Amino acid sequence: MKNKIKIFLIVIIYSFPVYSDDYDRINIKTIAENCNGCHGYNGDGVGIKKSFSIRNKNYEYFINKMTEYRMKKNGNIMNRLVSVLSEEDIIGLANYYYPKN
Repeated sequence: MKNKIKIFLIVIIYSFPVYSDDYDRINIKTIAENCNGCHGYNGDGVGIKKSFSIRNKNYEYFINKMTEYRMKKNGNIMNRLVSVLSEEDIIGLANYYYPKN
């Protein structure tokens, strides 16, 4: 009986797919789409004045500022949004908004 239970558990365990971290991560474009409400599509800003544009920044500034937001815990909306991002996510977003030519 114990052997049947062990075999059953092994079959169950190996029946479920295993994903690496790469498959579990959210796509950078999906993360960037969450930025559209304030920063506009492709980071161009919103409204006539293009308020909150991040296009006029540069790659290094973007990474530094996002890392700063991530480290602070003052309740600012950007602090709360960026706190869930990894360093790889921030670099991915920088590559998304500032592609190398």
